[in-house]
Amino acid sequence: MQLHDFSDLQTFPSRLRSLTICLSGNIFLEGFLRKVYTFISSMEVLQIIGTYEKIEDEEEEVYETVNVHKLKQYIPNLRVVNFWGVPFITDEHVESISSNCAHLECLCINYCTKVTGSCLRLVLQRCKKLRSLLLAHASLDNEIIKSIEWEKTYIEELNICATELSPDALISILTRLKHLIWLDASWLENMNDQVLEAWLASDSIVNLQYLNLDTCDSLNEASLTDLISRMGNQLLGLNLGGHHKLLEYFWTSMIPKLKNIK
Repeated sequence: MQLHDFSDLQTFPSRLRSLTICLSGNIFLEGFLRKVYTFISSMEVLQIIGTYEKIEDEEEEVYETVNVHKLKQYIPNLRVVNFWGVPFITDEHVESISSNCAHLECLCINYCTKVTGSCLRLVLQRCKKLRSLLLAHASLDNEIIKSIEWEKTYIEELNICATELSPDALISILTRLKHLIWLDASWLENMNDQVLEAWLASDSIVNLQYLNLDTCDSLNEASLTDLISRMGNQLLGLNLGGHHKLLEYFWTSMIPKLKNIK
């Protein structure tokens, strides 16, 4: 554990638009933040990059090196919040910061493994402008995800990579997001033919332009063929990496259908 007073910090830019903080596991930043609270009210982008990749032992003690509950009082104009791999971030922190972020458009909590999704109902109610929701590797609870009124949101970009959601939860969310344009559903064991069939049968897929299904091993060639046959003309980006069972015939047949791919 280390405490720093940042006494050498005498000046700080005003009218700041973006701030990125890269955390160390045991350096507390309250001394730094006290120096800058009065300068960050105009800030629109906050990125706190955590120590997810450095944690080797799941039982290793995690310190809350940034006081999110206090910080949120000084940043009412945020449009983008990125908590990437911050090990101490929980649903309570996400819910807290959303209470003062009416203009929030993008929320990233990728690799925040303590987040279950219980914050999302309130976040989506408060942040009506939210368009991008990135939840990769979060510990999402199936029942919580199914209980959210996704059809009342305007989410256009969703990342649920490696979230271990059940087939029912995947169907629940994908068939109710009416404005979805970009989806990362890679590394999902339960992204299977039934989920894809239900999604294709709904009207929630009509705006889709970018899709990542990398290493979704439960999807068969027939369902992917149906997907591309129906959606190929409008897709601008498609990732089917990791599907080793897809042979040359599939690609030679499907690539011509991806006429607008970039």
